[in-house]
Amino acid sequence: MWPSYETASSIYDKANTALLLGLIIGIIATSLIVWMGKVKEEYLKLDVANANVQAADANERTANIEKHNLELQTTLERERSARLKLEAQIAPRSLATAQREALDKALSSAPKPLTVKLILLGDQEARMYGEQILSILQGAKIQVNINEAGIYAPPPYNIQITLQTNSAKSLSIKNAFEKANIPATFSFDNTGQFDAQILVGLKPIQ
Repeated sequence: MWPSYETASSIYDKANTALLLGLIIGIIATSLIVWMGKVKEEYLKLDVANANVQAADANERTANIEKHNLELQTTLERERSARLKLEAQIAPRSLATAQREALDKALSSAPKPLTVKLILLGDQEARMYGEQILSILQGAKIQVNINEAGIYAPPPYNIQITLQTNSAKSLSIKNAFEKANIPATFSFDNTGQFDAQILVGLKPIQ
């Protein structure tokens, strides 16, 4: 069989290493963009302040300076909006209080017993998000089997829920996540002894 086991293992390890390096480089680049965005914002603020001083010294240039100020303010708002968007993208996911309460209420009233296989990745952000969901599942008396998955190749994103085919109990889990407005993708398959399988994937960078 080609390739050999050793070659396949080597390629798999190198691919995982490349994937990790890519993620690290992406995080560093995004952080630099956010940082430099803040620096640019401070320089733009200084430009606005200097323009205002010049307006007081030269009345004949007031109209041009006001136009310049408006352009600077527009640029400043555009830079701030872009920075806030980037900060939101790299911030770790977290369930809002309303989402927690809605998910707990829906799962607590679901038919029991309910058994779920919860897959947690090695990624820190995904794991922390998954632990929030785990806490709610356990609080709602759901039987949870935790699976430590490490790293997937290719990596999965968002919450992916596989439901047992033709199972009303399994559908109650889908309904609970939808009522709580928690983003997730759903599919149906044979989940064996479990009513559902929940995989908490990586946060997508848009």
